[in-house]
Amino acid sequence: MKNSDFYTDDFQKKARKSQWYDDVTRNLTKCPFCDLKLKYIIIEDENAVLAVNLFPYIDGHLMVIPKRHIELFDEINNNEWLSVKKFISAGIKLVKDEIGVENTNTLYREGNKSGMSLQHVHIHILPITDKFMKYEKQRFVMKFQEINFTPLEMAERLRVALR
Repeated sequence: MKNSDFYTDDFQKKARKSQWYDDVTRNLTKCPFCDLKLKYIIIEDENAVLAVNLFPYIDGHLMVIPKRHIELFDEINNNEWLSVKKFISAGIKLVKDEIGVENTNTLYREGNKSGMSLQHVHIHILPITDKFMKYEKQRFVMKFQEINFTPLEMAERLRVALR
């Protein structure tokens, strides 16, 4: 599969549930966050962006990404942290208001055994539904969902909501 095929609507909607996402990360030639297209960004400032996830776990899956390529949370400077914090708060409010959920999770992964797939600091904002977050064997487990909106459709929807 060619890299350009990874960004088709069908691939983006099915990548997580079909396990195709592993193909994406194995075939990357550059950092997707350093090369993030404006069409996926909901809001930004000079330090960070709030964007839709290109391969979402669930509709409304957002990410906060520092603009500077950094690989460890400890590398975030004070100005970047203020932007990240501002966009986490904005993203949580947006998800609750526009997706219609009461609960959200923020997720940050660091380290080879954490499930992290990209080497650029990013924080996930996840709408939590009963189908998505299941309590199994005394722990919570994420179940990837069918995606109804492409990342582009979700980005436009959320940008409109901010107007």
